[in-house]
Amino acid sequence: MPSDERLAVHAELKLLFSLTKMAYSHFMSNGKTYLYASRLLEYNTRLREALYENAALFSQPVQQHIAKLVFHIDVWKTCFEEYYRDTQPTNSSVFDFPNDVNYPRDAEEAILEACSG
Repeated sequence: MPSDERLAVHAELKLLFSLTKMAYSHFMSNGKTYLYASRLLEYNTRLREALYENAALFSQPVQQHIAKLVFHIDVWKTCFEEYYRDTQPTNSSVFDFPNDVNYPRDAEEAILEACSG
């Protein structure tokens, strides 16, 4: 893959990580409402797709981190969708559901490091 295309993928991933952090921060500081949870869902879904589609650009160790993060997003999204079906929230509804799969910060760090290197 040409390096300019690789740079574009890296820029997209950096943006998506930034958007997910922003959405999560707003979610946590604004009463854990569905409005911000729904933004987090959208950005996580886009991040998952971008990681999955571009995993081959990364080394095998980074691909393992991508797999950890994709798995986390898949489990988190399944919990999100079930909770949504059960509660039918409005934008101002508290939207806080149990999730036993912790966010793999080490995976995010490794992917971002690979995008910067």
